[in-house]
This record gives sequence, structure tokens and C-alpha cells, in this order.
Amino acid sequence: MHIISRKKLREFGQNYADSCDAVKNWYKAANKATWNNLAQV
Repeated sequence: MHIISRKKLREFGQNYADSCDAVKNWYKAANKATWNNLAQV
């Protein structure tokens, strides 16, 4: 399930360049995570 698309994250990074690294790091961590329910997010 994709709640936030990678395309939208790239667009956000282009609009707010100072947060681009933080968004990339968050995406990497979230992509590797294995959550079982919404509370773990």
C-alpha cells in the first residue's frame, strides 16, 4: 500500500530544497520498515 507516492515526495523536495535530505532519509527508513499496524508508524 502506498499512502505517499515517491513522485509527491520529489515534488516536495523541489519546492522546499532545504528539507530534501530529510525527506530522502525518511523515505529510506520508511521503505525498509515492517510495520504491522498504524500505531507502529
